[in-house]
Amino acid sequence: MGNNKFNAKSIFYLTLGYVSFALGFIGIFLPILPTTPFMIVALWAFSKGSKKMHNWLLNHPRFGESLQNWETHKIIPMKAKLTALIFILFIHR
Repeated sequence: MGNNKFNAKSIFYLTLGYVSFALGFIGIFLPILPTTPFMIVALWAFSKGSKKMHNWLLNHPRFGESLQNWETHKIIPMKAKLTALIFILFIHR
């Protein structure tokens, strides 16, 4: 049992990563659900649970560049901020 590739901790982080990614993906289509924070949580969780998934997300065609900026500089792209602001203003009308 000690030779298992996945232990309880890595399974927890993988599960958190997949759930966060799924919620972030759904957030692309539902304005009430934010995409960026969920993708940042997914990136963090994958960094703890699976280097393969972490690298996949960092190199993802849609999310990779933003997540690389977050991981390197801890910034959220202006486009994501403006999109969030527009949806917040739209929802509160």
